[in-house]
Formats: sequence, structure tokens, C-alpha cells
Amino acid sequence: MNKDDWNNPYRETTPYVSPSNPYAVPESEIVVPEQTEGARIEGKCLVVPKDWQSPPICLLTGDTTDLSALRRKKLTWIHPAWFILFFIIRLVALLVFILLRKKGEIHYCISQPLAAKLKRRRTINWCIFGTGLLTAVLPMAGTGFDIILQFVLTGFILIVLSGVLATTWCRPFYARKIDKTHIWIAKIPARVREAIVGMERTAVARPWM
Repeated sequence: MNKDDWNNPYRETTPYVSPSNPYAVPESEIVVPEQTEGARIEGKCLVVPKDWQSPPICLLTGDTTDLSALRRKKLTWIHPAWFILFFIIRLVALLVFILLRKKGEIHYCISQPLAAKLKRRRTINWCIFGTGLLTAVLPMAGTGFDIILQFVLTGFILIVLSGVLATTWCRPFYARKIDKTHIWIAKIPARVREAIVGMERTAVARPWM
């Protein structure tokens, strides 16, 4: 066996000769490499490897036709206990939050109608944020303190509302947990999770990779 054969995962090992029939044709044992772990389901989460690429299916509706171009998204996650620290010692906790957050990236598809819907939602949310910012920063000149205070409070409420909508209404999915190798993706419908896992398990070769 030459040196290159050792790099071949399907190399033939030493021929095996049956002891009952020494004149039989030797049988070679084929070494088959283990398959790489794909997506799996844990509770209500779809667990995927970091830098995972989805099969050709909408990540939210399960559609397999009229898909958008492959998208890339970086997900981050930090243990919820650190949020308590953030409210106790804000600036220090913010630094800890930035240093300790874990990252992962996935490549996924969504249907064209859903992409347009999400785009409209983000546009509406940016309008809410801009209105709140203008209302809080540019109160009408010559007005009394009470009026100015109302404008500032109204702007603050709109800005907070836009922040809430950005993390809920405008975010179709998020990372519930990230470790060294995998990402737990939440808000994926159950039937889509099952379809993705089924597609990865039944595909001998993944043409979308």
C-alpha cells in the first residue's frame, strides 16, 4: 500500500481469507467513514452545527419553491444570568456582555413572500424609531416645560417600543443557546424542524452544500 492510500477513507484493508476454504477469493473489508452530524431537534429548538447551511427549504414556512437567495446570519447568545448583572452594574456588565457573548453563523433560505413581509416590518419599525428620536430630541421651541417633558417621554416610549419590536416582531428566529460547536435556533415551526432533519437524514449527498 503506497502512502497516498492511507488518505483514502475507502481504502481496502488486508484481504481476509476464509479458514474453511483457503482457495476462496480473498474478501476485502471496506472502511466507511462516519457521517458528519447534521441538524437535530431538542424540545422546541432546531440544533445545528456552527456555520450550518440549510437545505433548500424556507426556514420559517417549510416552502421548498420560490425561495430567496441563500442568506447569511450571525447569531449571538449569552447566559440570561448576565442580564441581571447588567441591571446591577450597567457599564461593567455591558463590557462582560460583549466579552462573553458567543457567536455562530448560519446560511438559510426564506420564501420570497416572507422576505417581503419582513422587509415591510423592518421599514415600519425604523419609522417608529425615527419618529421617537425626533420627538425626544427636537421638542417645539417656545413651549413650556410640561409640553417638552411630554414630547421627551413620548419619544422615549416610541424608541423603547421600536427596540422591543426589533427583537420580537422583526426577528423571525434567534439563538436560544450557543456552545463551542452548535447553535440552538428558536422560533422555527415544528413541521419545518422535522422537515429539515428529515432532509438531512435521507440525503446521501447534499447538493446544496
